[in-house]
Amino acid sequence: KFTQAIRVNTLKIEQKIIIKRLERENVNLVKIPFLDFGYHVQSSDFSVGAAPEHLFGYYYVQETASQIPAQILRPSKKDIVLDMSAAPGGKTTQMAQYMENEGVIIAVDNNNYRLMTLRNNIERLGVKNTILYQMDAQFISDLGIQFDKILLDAPCSGNFCIDPAWFDKRTVENLKDVSKKQKQLLAAAVDVLKSGGDLVYSTCSLEPEEDEFVVDWFLQEYPQMKLQKID
Repeated sequence: KFTQAIRVNTLKIEQKIIIKRLERENVNLVKIPFLDFGYHVQSSDFSVGAAPEHLFGYYYVQETASQIPAQILRPSKKDIVLDMSAAPGGKTTQMAQYMENEGVIIAVDNNNYRLMTLRNNIERLGVKNTILYQMDAQFISDLGIQFDKILLDAPCSGNFCIDPAWFDKRTVENLKDVSKKQKQLLAAAVDVLKSGGDLVYSTCSLEPEEDEFVVDWFLQEYPQMKLQKID
């Protein structure tokens, strides 16, 4: 049995159609109630990441928590959107889905290999409103663009719940270095965010040094930014 989560890609197929198609192939899906396009794979005779439907871009294998940031940001057709750490593209393609392939997404990553993966996923999922840049998002102001909405799914130290070797690979100094980078990226984001715009900051880390402490620093450093409640 496989216990993955997927996000149906409505740029290419309706949810009800792909669900019925997968059910005929003995894939048991359960809707994740707080996600717009997310489903748990309760059981399957094969890995859904190797299925033809996945290769066709009808869905994207994406963890439940990973689908939340883009859903909160929820860009519209008219928005100019920045994805500051975009590869491999799960959240980028999810935002394009909300935008129905209209508006513009600027997707940035500084790693050429990861950027290739991002480009492949964008093509596979039928995304047509996204421009890719290989650059350090810390210097995003060099593009001279102001954005309506920004997603910073920041580089982080990872999650010890899913990485059994996490404590063997991390030190307190590592956390401090990552936190410093996260603050630099947030500072860069403020410079290119339109007045009244929205910024979503997320990590896959559980460390307060990379989450609550960073947000607390940010709100003190940039009092024009206000913390918003989310559902």
